[in-house]
Amino acid sequence: MSSHIFALHTSTLHESLSQKSQGQELVLYDMPCWQRITKVLRLDQGQVIILFDGNHIVQLKLSATTFTQKNMVVGIIESVRRVQPLTPRITLYAAILKKNAFENVIYTAAQMGVQTIVPLITARTQQEWIEAIAPRFEAMMVAACEQSKQYAIPHLAEPMHLRDLMSLERVENERRIFFEADQQPLSSLVSDPLYHNESLSLSCLIGPEGGLTSSEQEDLRLAGFEGYCLTPSILRAIDATIVALGAIRSLLGRR
Repeated sequence: MSSHIFALHTSTLHESLSQKSQGQELVLYDMPCWQRITKVLRLDQGQVIILFDGNHIVQLKLSATTFTQKNMVVGIIESVRRVQPLTPRITLYAAILKKNAFENVIYTAAQMGVQTIVPLITARTQQEWIEAIAPRFEAMMVAACEQSKQYAIPHLAEPMHLRDLMSLERVENERRIFFEADQQPLSSLVSDPLYHNESLSLSCLIGPEGGLTSSEQEDLRLAGFEGYCLTPSILRAIDATIVALGAIRSLLGRR
């Protein structure tokens, strides 16, 4: 049985990787990364790890120097490649929830390879806390990417009011969908050939606890959003996020 290979994010990979290729030695100066390798994960010489920074992915075989020189991660490059975002490209408009619930939404979105997360202010959301806790979201997204080995770290946009969606221009090959009870079944999306375009860009909107108001749903339709139902039962917003993104990745994914 092959051993588990840990994936670690490091912000210094790009500068250390310059002009390096397979078979060459990589020297990385990153104290937090070094501490995780030697003190937390307690890896050994010769073990393999994955390092990524959102742009590059390196598989590295650790050298003895890592364990004898503080703050230095040293190893031989087994492979190096560019990060390729999952397809279809997804922008998630996620209604702002209570702190813990919204953190779970952020984590799930990063796991599922969402390219952009837009916190959404609707008639039934609370947004007073969003700016104070936003820096924590970056660490959560990185942790989700490490766990899932989905190496494209999402972009977290500024909060947006739902009404402002009306003025957003559609990008090429963009399809817009939202999820609410009493809408058309999700199976109709999967059977629509327009959703199997190789360059599809998908904008997904998930409302707050209590759902979207009828006027908000009408505004979304005017902005080109199509409504879909995920399950016969009513889901919490975080569960709707998991089901929606999981279904899209499973049924429309090409990577």
